[in-house]
Amino acid sequence: MAAGTIRVSEAPRIAGLRFRRFVGDRDHLHLLEITNRSWDEDSVGHLQNMSGIENGYRPSESFDPRRDVLFAEVDGSPIAFTRIKNGRQPDGVRLYDVSGAVLPEWRRRGIGSALLRDAVARQRSVGWTHPSDVPKLLQSCVIGGQLGGRALVEAHGFAPTPSLELQDMVRPTLGEAPAAPLPPELEVRPARREHMRQIWSLFRTATLDGPGALETGEADYQRWASWGF
Repeated sequence: MAAGTIRVSEAPRIAGLRFRRFVGDRDHLHLLEITNRSWDEDSVGHLQNMSGIENGYRPSESFDPRRDVLFAEVDGSPIAFTRIKNGRQPDGVRLYDVSGAVLPEWRRRGIGSALLRDAVARQRSVGWTHPSDVPKLLQSCVIGGQLGGRALVEAHGFAPTPSLELQDMVRPTLGEAPAAPLPPELEVRPARREHMRQIWSLFRTATLDGPGALETGEADYQRWASWGF
């Protein structure tokens, strides 16, 4: 077994396939490519950028990419990954999240199943380290057209729950957009750095009761504020 290879049980027999941990910033490009090619295939409606990847995978109190991200690669080229993360919701429930993506041309070969089983097993191990009297929930979020992803997680025992509805408005052009004046008591103005704390507070208040909302701290605010709005 090559140095750095992680053993994943029931992995498919594919020549050159191996699993490894996140090794550093150079893996941000692999995360970006796999995520965007997967989302594009599934018509998610938007794509990630490098700033989003760098901030989203930055180490925090409950997340270490070198521990919590696992890649599948074939002949040295990353083709899929999973990520695990956990945190506490405002109602006290401990949430264990599993996410990931597989390049379109490598789907339906058992790679996603192997990665998902491994991620669930790792989250169960993490859960055993937390108090037994705390309510716990294992989740995996599926976006819109990710029908294959939904079939995958449901095949491994996940059940649908009330979803968070996100709507995108799409127009062929902006030239014929109808005039929609704001009420006189409202205005639109640029957000400035000195507004970030207030915007963060409003955002957190509005989403506290949303699916998967977690308690946040100063490190979460700093990561959010550094995204370059």
